[in-house]
Amino acid sequence: MLIVPLVVEEDRRQLYDALSDKTEANCIDLQAFYNDPSYFHKSEHGQSQALSGCHSTLIHWPLCDYQGGSALQSQLVDRTTKIASLVGRDCIQWVRSEYWHSTIFSPVHSSNPAVISRHTVNVAPVLHTEVPKTLPYILSFTRIVITADGTLLAVAYAHNEQLNSLRERLLRLVPGSSAPPIVHITLGHLVTQPTRETEARLNRLARSFRDDRMILGQIAVDFLMYGIYRGPFLEMKVEGILKLPFRGTAGE
Repeated sequence: MLIVPLVVEEDRRQLYDALSDKTEANCIDLQAFYNDPSYFHKSEHGQSQALSGCHSTLIHWPLCDYQGGSALQSQLVDRTTKIASLVGRDCIQWVRSEYWHSTIFSPVHSSNPAVISRHTVNVAPVLHTEVPKTLPYILSFTRIVITADGTLLAVAYAHNEQLNSLRERLLRLVPGSSAPPIVHITLGHLVTQPTRETEARLNRLARSFRDDRMILGQIAVDFLMYGIYRGPFLEMKVEGILKLPFRGTAGE
């Protein structure tokens, strides 16, 4: 049952289309993922080794605490099971469902401890001030997207401007911070290079969601979690520090 009718944000729709277009045009390149210095460093023998730094973050989490969250999580579990049957269970490293989250803002976007150590700003006071100014909003998850580096995402639209406004305020108040332009949950990541046949199946799957006619689930967001993200990326975990309710909600 829908909480509100679907609102498709045109700017995000274009971003999601562009992600899928890039994957289909350029093919999936896992080496680009393993070469990403935010997640890996090279050993003296040139092998990619996962980075396992941790940093504070502001996230939609835990999903099951939002209205509609349990149903969304159940639907995503079902979808990941079907995807695993398409590509093989050993080809994908799934994020554990209890750690599925959607990031609003982080002071730093990296699992590299050296990079994280250079960002020493305490963002807690800013979050305590800015998050309660936010009014509730609905996230509608409509697509599974496979990126060109092999990440599997569930992506969403927000039904009003509250999320965008919060992100803009936080980016302005915390220089050098990070807020993704999309709304997404990282479900997992390919860990072996897919065959052309497998890649074609994945692209067909992503294409089946492209018209946004299928709503995987909606969540009614009336709080955010100030927490800790822990790498490595392929085994990511999040921990809650403090639940921050929105203005005029029961938890305020």
